[in-house]
Amino acid sequence: ISDDAEIVDADLAGISELEILKLSADAVDNAQSVTLASNAASAGITTLDAADVGADDNVSINAAGFANALDVTTSSGDDVIVLGSGGSVVHAGDGANTVSVGALSDNITTGSGDDVIQVDNTVLGSALSIAAGGGADTLEVTSDADIDFADVDNMSSIEVLKLSGNAADNAQLVFLGAAADAMGLNTIDTTAVDGSDTVALRLASMSNALTMDTGAGSDDIVLGSGGSVVDSGNGNDAITVGAAN
Repeated sequence: ISDDAEIVDADLAGISELEILKLSADAVDNAQSVTLASNAASAGITTLDAADVGADDNVSINAAGFANALDVTTSSGDDVIVLGSGGSVVHAGDGANTVSVGALSDNITTGSGDDVIQVDNTVLGSALSIAAGGGADTLEVTSDADIDFADVDNMSSIEVLKLSGNAADNAQLVFLGAAADAMGLNTIDTTAVDGSDTVALRLASMSNALTMDTGAGSDDIVLGSGGSVVDSGNGNDAITVGAAN
């Protein structure tokens, strides 16, 4: 597509044997958008290449309704990428990108910007691969969090864990240890969870220094040995200190 792209899935109806969708324009308004769903899948698309768009173009890619495997490459804008269920490989550029995970088998690499990787707890696990590159990058769990040690085994360069879901049972649980240390985690933010949610943070196995902000619920926090700064919310919180706190 050699001019400013504004593609919806219906535009691809009736097309077949088309594997690569390439964007190459420098948009006047610095914004381009692509929505892929069933028509794109029927057309045979496997690759969305936006590496050659204008350096300041922000590309919005919505593949939530796309069920096939997809390779996505973007340039240096602040891109928003929503992935589908087919399993995707993403190479996002150096902007401040937001990527929404679609499948447990997704493989996501981002550049030097302050990126946000959003994930539903149901597709968070050791098979999910994230290499977030430079910048202060955030893993945001958008639903009821139930995180185990191994869930972050294949993640790197993620500095912030953010919880933002509203748990149906008013309880969220996080176990983190050596893998979280290795990925660079230094901040945990639970201020966006519902005020009625109790968050249990089990961090005794961590050795990184941590900064934590918690919400209004009655949280239960067990700290690790690295030294932590905790700003707890207005609930009746229980905090067990670690060796260096």
